[in-house]
Amino acid sequence: LPQGMTLHDSLLIVSDAFTAATVAKIGFRYADGLNDTAAPNDDAYFGTALVLNAVGRLRNATSKKPVKLAREALLVLTSSGAAHASVGRLDLIVYGERFGPK
Repeated sequence: LPQGMTLHDSLLIVSDAFTAATVAKIGFRYADGLNDTAAPNDDAYFGTALVLNAVGRLRNATSKKPVKLAREALLVLTSSGAAHASVGRLDLIVYGERFGPK
């Protein structure tokens, strides 16, 4: 995710289900490994306990305010609940505005 992007919403598309009981949290971390006080790293910005073991579409599952990224950031998915015995497919679309670094 580019520096200066303001994050508004997300859409997760599970088109091939993961193993039963698989859930995830999705968020972002700054690529340089540092944090920011105005827009801190948040590995659950787009949601927690997101069910990945069924096909479907999931909108942003939080009520967090929009955040402007201080620096380039990476999307982070942390899965839990079950070991992956099936491949699964997840596509994530991030909605926001790109204003640039300032």
